[in-house]
Amino acid sequence: MFNLTLVDVDPITGEESDESITNNGDLPAVIATVVTAMLLFLETYPDQAIQFKGSTQRRSRLFEKYIAQIYPHLMDELTVLGLQNQYWNDFVVDVQYESFIVAKKEFNLDY
Repeated sequence: MFNLTLVDVDPITGEESDESITNNGDLPAVIATVVTAMLLFLETYPDQAIQFKGSTQRRSRLFEKYIAQIYPHLMDELTVLGLQNQYWNDFVVDVQYESFIVAKKEFNLDY
């Protein structure tokens, strides 16, 4: 299992933050890049899974929104799980989750 963390790097201090808000309008491009990287990773390592969550509840909800948009196009090749009340469940649109796991369909996720 690999953990995915999205951070901004302060151009002056070089410090990383998963709580900064840049509001520079590049979120769709960032999400597209992350999805592409995840797909490439899982294609290279089909026996692995990726776990991620938002640093805040608001960010987790934002991830849910993007997963809901992308997942229908990838559901034949990927499994997406959401953590809710300490239990992993298959991802369902409009359900709030605390964390997510993405893996290739053929990878056995014991949850």
